[in-house]
Amino acid sequence: MDDILRLIHELNVPLPVRVCIATDGSLTHLLEVFFGDEVRVEAVEQEVIKADEKIATLLNMEKGGLVNWRRVLLVVKNQPLVSALSLSVLDRMPPMLRRDI
Repeated sequence: MDDILRLIHELNVPLPVRVCIATDGSLTHLLEVFFGDEVRVEAVEQEVIKADEKIATLLNMEKGGLVNWRRVLLVVKNQPLVSALSLSVLDRMPPMLRRDI
């Protein structure tokens, strides 16, 4: 077991929470399985920003490159369950997707 999985396993939280923390797939799908209902993704904030040093390093890109910064809530039965932040490098997006941002 790697160090990250060991730390997650040692958290004093219920198993479903540990599964959500550890997933590298669709958290939305897991929440639908857990709650037996559709998950709504509600955009809270979204803006295109220039990558600072920290973001550029995290995303393996040039500092100053354009990034779509987006915060959403995952909501089931009108109950917010997760606040999620995504960072997407605009230059890596297909042109049609980039135009929609």
